[in-house]
Amino acid sequence: MRVRVPGPFKTPLLIVALVGLHFGWEGHAERARLPLLRLVAAPTPAPDDEPVEPVPEWLDAALVHARPRVDPGPGKDAGRLLPVLDLEYERGWLIVGGGAECGVTPGAWVVAADGCIGVVDRVTTHLARVRLLSAADVQIPIELAAPTVDRALPGGVDRLVGFLRGAGGAAEVASAHMPHAFLRGDVLHTLSDVAGGGSWPVGEITGEGLRPSVRLLARPDRVAAVLVRGATSDPPSVFEEHPLEVALSASGRLRGVLVTGAALERVLPGCGVHAGGRYLGLVSRVAGGTAHVIRATDPGSSVEVVLVGRDGASQAARLEGRGAGTLSVVDVRGPLPSGLIVAVTAGGQELVPSGLLVAEATLSDGMRIRVGERWPRQVRVSVFRWARERRRLREGPR
Repeated sequence: MRVRVPGPFKTPLLIVALVGLHFGWEGHAERARLPLLRLVAAPTPAPDDEPVEPVPEWLDAALVHARPRVDPGPGKDAGRLLPVLDLEYERGWLIVGGGAECGVTPGAWVVAADGCIGVVDRVTTHLARVRLLSAADVQIPIELAAPTVDRALPGGVDRLVGFLRGAGGAAEVASAHMPHAFLRGDVLHTLSDVAGGGSWPVGEITGEGLRPSVRLLARPDRVAAVLVRGATSDPPSVFEEHPLEVALSASGRLRGVLVTGAALERVLPGCGVHAGGRYLGLVSRVAGGTAHVIRATDPGSSVEVVLVGRDGASQAARLEGRGAGTLSVVDVRGPLPSGLIVAVTAGGQELVPSGLLVAEATLSDGMRIRVGERWPRQVRVSVFRWARERRRLREGPR
């Protein structure tokens, strides 16, 4: 049943409800807040059905060029490139979208574009957890081969070997037979005899001595996909898409959009909302058959992205909402692509799929981007398919 609110009272009631939504009634009132707003908004005319501007035709080709290029190493078990879904750097692990169904097994080497990043330690049907090389309980065999340095190694040996041991954010060389022969600037590789014939960069010696300190080369916080050795097939999509309907869009200094739909019983805070291949925002709250979505441009919102040029040149960055249809480009991790660029979601952040278009612009005039804030009446939400498996891996032993 739809309650009719007399015209003179409609706007004041709507403002009161939106202010309450914006500033938050925490705790037990959460269950009542969104249904109340939905009730007040019920007599308000539905938003106009704004068409979604199509994504650029060259985007797909550019994304193919921008995919991480990882040396798979020799052999038939070269592996597959799998998306990074979660990162807990302090706990020393990340979760990838691909498990036993794709041929992933415990002990498999995991490689990023800059080198080896870790080893698989737990596997479910559709997901796998990777222990990072920086984790305190991780130890892998490494080597320093003579051809990689500009000096003769002691005793004329063709390589130095030892173990790389995680040190909770860094690493060190342990159990080496000639530790003082490792010099600052030497680049270590995985021991090819053990790594299935593969030899990937691991880290650079930064301190000499009995246990030389090592700076790891692969940065987990800058990786959207990794190659898992031994994986035999590509994983199925980790997301299901469901339709939602826009019920109310805030304006001015008030934040967010209200959406409704049958799929909300499966939606969690953090799920990405999009339409026509364009990223729109994140679900922040769900209650009473209604969800509150924070738009990409709302103050306080942020999304990890990859900036991609027409030629496929790419760079990781983060976009932050500034309000009034404006995004700021922050935390750029290298040179920007030239000319017209597109910003696409990087994935690996909460429950946001990768490859959704966030914005397109030329950044020569500054680091701010203007985007439209009008939404179509019908949007889609991406729901993570393997929530129970993800929870098991996140809550499992370190």
